[in-house]
Formats: sequence, structure tokens, C-alpha cells
Amino acid sequence: MEYQKIGDGECDDLLLIPECLLDGGDCCKASKGCLENCIGGDPLMVGDMYCDDELNNEGCGYDGNDCCDPDADYIFCSECLCKKCLPDMPCRGEDINT
Repeated sequence: MEYQKIGDGECDDLLLIPECLLDGGDCCKASKGCLENCIGGDPLMVGDMYCDDELNNEGCGYDGNDCCDPDADYIFCSECLCKKCLPDMPCRGEDINT
């Protein structure tokens, strides 16, 4: 898998699976409707570099890695947990792979 392509702003259909954080929200931004199972928040906020607790679930692609990215902003979350992180991606915290 080409994990570096997740969240790069380009929609990659092969990465549009929960295991790849639904391409970090890239396909949603391309209006492909990739988050029809995303409940609890605005799917367009997936992968926006802000950790959102309500989007940090499998149906929302774990907020496109926003809650694991050490460069993301954590002002809009209260739990701010890194629940799913992919190999070769920058992740914060310890024992974060579930």
C-alpha cells in the first residue's frame, strides 16, 4: 500500500477503505461521496488537520488520521485519542494501533 498517498489531496480509489482511513478524506473532498457511513459529524471535515472526536470512528475513516497526526490541531476535541494509525505515517501517542 502507498500510505504516503493518504491525505495528499488526491482521491485514490484503492485507498478508499477503512484500513486506509478512507484515503484520509481525499475522495470526500473530490465529491465522490465516500463517507456515506459517516455518522456524527460533517464528512467534509475528515482529513482537515483538526481532530474531531465525533469523526474519529471507522465509518468516518478515523477522521482521516487527524487524531493521530502530531501536526494536527486538537482544539476541537475533548478525548483527542489516536484510535487507528497506519504504518509509515506520523502518529502521536503510544500503543495506538487497534
